[in-house]
Amino acid sequence: MAMTDGINGGKMAYILLRDARQRKTRDKLFKALLELSKEKPVAMMTVADIAGRAGTTRQVFYKYYKTAFELFMDMQEDFFVGLQQHLKDIPPNIFEITPMLLGFIDSHKDLIRVTFQNRGTGNLIDKTIDFMHNAYRKDWLQANPLMSAESVDMLFYYVTAGLTGIIYYWLFVSPNMSLEEVTAKAGYLLNLSTPNNMASS
Repeated sequence: MAMTDGINGGKMAYILLRDARQRKTRDKLFKALLELSKEKPVAMMTVADIAGRAGTTRQVFYKYYKTAFELFMDMQEDFFVGLQQHLKDIPPNIFEITPMLLGFIDSHKDLIRVTFQNRGTGNLIDKTIDFMHNAYRKDWLQANPLMSAESVDMLFYYVTAGLTGIIYYWLFVSPNMSLEEVTAKAGYLLNLSTPNNMASS
């Protein structure tokens, strides 16, 4: 796995293709979809739109993807691989996970905006929440021995739903907030709503 320059602040793609020409074409298609997303939703994009913006042809596009949505899903999968790499060494502490997650999102704002606007089956947001639940559930259960498994699960989804709302607010309501500001506010709100033992590893 590796990342290449030129998309989302130089942080994509994380899935490394062996062929340099394929990598270059894929990166152009990724970038074209993100640029077009500022003009129309993915559902209204045509293959010709994306190929034209990428400076290539529909024939080349079809060598890689069948539809604009398939390209969009591949972009989400690529981001997800990068997210897994980014979080793999982070302890199961929501107060440590949150700033790391927000920092990673800050490097991929355009893709996350598109994901919020085109949220459907298998979307990146729900996939990320499920990944975090599976990765940290055991630790959170051990940290909360007096709570039932059902209560710990409910608390997890309560906290992550709130964090998702904070990210939405940052990207769509107050996009001029800096990463430092949103991280500080998220930490403050998590402290208000999260038991201390939920922050323990």
